[in-house]
Amino acid sequence: GAYSVYDKVQSGDIVIGFATGQVLPLTYNKFLSAWSDAQNVYYDDNATQDEVDAAVRSLYNAIQAMGVVVDLEGISIDDVVVVSAKVYPSIVTTDVTVEAAEIISVSIVGLDGKTITVVDAQGENAVVVPTISLVQGTYLVKVVTSQGIVVKQIVK
Repeated sequence: GAYSVYDKVQSGDIVIGFATGQVLPLTYNKFLSAWSDAQNVYYDDNATQDEVDAAVRSLYNAIQAMGVVVDLEGISIDDVVVVSAKVYPSIVTTDVTVEAAEIISVSIVGLDGKTITVVDAQGENAVVVPTISLVQGTYLVKVVTSQGIVVKQIVK
């Protein structure tokens, strides 16, 4: 699922770039966006079955575009998120606050897939990550907790 694709990028098994055999940054961005959208549907108590199905299909297609073969029957909306996290504000200036149970780490990731900042949280329930040095643009906040991983989007 989505976690294994993200882990493959972080470990270097899937390389983001423009060379032959690499995944284009735009394709990776679409995957992260589909993953984030699926998380939003997961937490929307008013989401319809059609919205859930569309989120699963979109995430499936994004995973396939990354070159990872998965069985659509093996993906459900329950696989998308196993943990809840609050990340605010969504438009940042000097810092971003992350709240979740037992945070292990918080990473700021560029849309090119490169990790910019990592904060070791050591099981805290809230972490403030400085964003003052980020240039204007869109970033992903990867929250790793003892329960799983959540990815949220911020804009500077």
